[in-house]
Amino acid sequence: MNNEWYPFGSWMDQCEQLVEEIRELQQTHAMLLHRTQELAERLNSPSGPIAREFGDLQLL
Repeated sequence: MNNEWYPFGSWMDQCEQLVEEIRELQQTHAMLLHRTQELAERLNSPSGPIAREFGDLQLL
């Protein structure tokens, strides 16, 4: 790419890199959300350690 004619080449590269990083963050967010939901279900389970210790909890 000729920077004389297209001075924003590095901007385009940076945008592509940011898009890739955003995709990775979205995947990480989805995994963390799933894990959080799993843990909330375990904690809210009547047989779970928190429920046995403190009774039923309402987790949103």
